[in-house]
Amino acid sequence: MVPTKLDIPVIEDYINWYNYIWLHSALNYKSPVEMELELSIKNNKYVA
Repeated sequence: MVPTKLDIPVIEDYINWYNYIWLHSALNYKSPVEMELELSIKNNKYVA
């Protein structure tokens, strides 16, 4: 199924919510973005 122009904002909202807001139990109740930032700081590496 190919997304239509009307589907794209809904999909983008879901991805944003999932990566920036939703807290994942497997990541110690942090969002993926928070976890990636924390790991990059620990490893002293820049995340692009």
